Amino acid sequence: MKKLKIAILINSISHLSGGLFNSVRLLVKEYVAIGMDVKVYSNNDDRAMRDSIYWTGIELSLHKTYGPKQFSYSPGKLKELLSEQYDILHVHGLWQHQSFVAYQWSRITGRPLVVSPRGMLDQWAVNNSSFKKKIALKLFQDRVLKNCSIHALTVKEASSCSGLYPNTSICVIPNGVSLPKIGEARRSEGGKKLLYFSRINSKKGILELLDAWDKIISRQSSEDDFDWVLWVCGWEDGISMHRALESLSSRTRTKVVYKGGIYDDSEKDSLFRQSDAFILPSFSEGLPMSVLEAWSYELPVIMTRECNLEVGYERHAAFEIFMDDEKLVDTLLKVLVDEENLLRTYGKNGRLIVEECFTWRKVATSHINNYCDLLRMPGIN
Repeated sequence: MKKLKIAILINSISHLSGGLFNSVRLLVKEYVAIGMDVKVYSNNDDRAMRDSIYWTGIELSLHKTYGPKQFSYSPGKLKELLSEQYDILHVHGLWQHQSFVAYQWSRITGRPLVVSPRGMLDQWAVNNSSFKKKIALKLFQDRVLKNCSIHALTVKEASSCSGLYPNTSICVIPNGVSLPKIGEARRSEGGKKLLYFSRINSKKGILELLDAWDKIISRQSSEDDFDWVLWVCGWEDGISMHRALESLSSRTRTKVVYKGGIYDDSEKDSLFRQSDAFILPSFSEGLPMSVLEAWSYELPVIMTRECNLEVGYERHAAFEIFMDDEKLVDTLLKVLVDEENLLRTYGKNGRLIVEECFTWRKVATSHINNYCDLLRMPGIN
């Protein structure tokens, strides 16, 4: 097949982009490995230069921005895009000025534009900061989504997008994950570890999790009755972990360890290897990378249905939790105590799911074949 020339737009290449930092970065690395000609365009924000080391091997174009953060404007981005003669442009995320830049490029060149909402069109996400998003929708986002091809991470997201934009073509391609080597034994000194690895943000359910954890610890007659420690990892995004931890009882705080944001791959690898189970009590997700990563390390997952990974329930790799206060407490106790003997089996089932469905090579190949379909040319067999 022809070597495609692909432009990728993402609002930030730094960890400020949350889950997109890994999902877009690792996808692009796989494009390069397959032999595509790719360049990533982004804003030169406060952390971009520092985090650019994680994008080694990928060509970057970082642009200075002007105006308010939510609608920051990069005047040189469109001019550079037009000068490069790209076959296709793929923008990740919504509500930013980069979407309008991508729309202008597509209208001028007549070439295909792919937009990945990344969960940003679901009802919870739209209702969050809804006034600003209504402005963005009226100014440019609605036009963009009516004149592109939408990439959805899940069938559920595709259905939501189709309801809003029935005349826009939609493809469903999940996120991917790298496969670490798995050893026979886990290091688990100081009790078993339940890992939360995500942004410290209200939509992730972290405050509800801490409250439930407090209730669980308070019900135990002694520390030996509940041999689990909650590890919380992630950068603070609207929530102060110091204040959240201070609200817990002193007894609970010994059973919660906040490790902050962890970005180094070797540190993250060590973290997952020392954990015994993973939890994501989220109210809203596209398709969470952290769940796939947990499965890749053979960790059983405890998650809400809003994580959009039904396969985890169907193939006994995930336990479902509900964000009702008492139900959350009861389910956590049931899973971590009564069904503890199932955890290892659920973890192994999760690893099999990743191996079959979510490797980066499979995901990248699906994206390239979608690009080829839009360009009406042969894809990868």
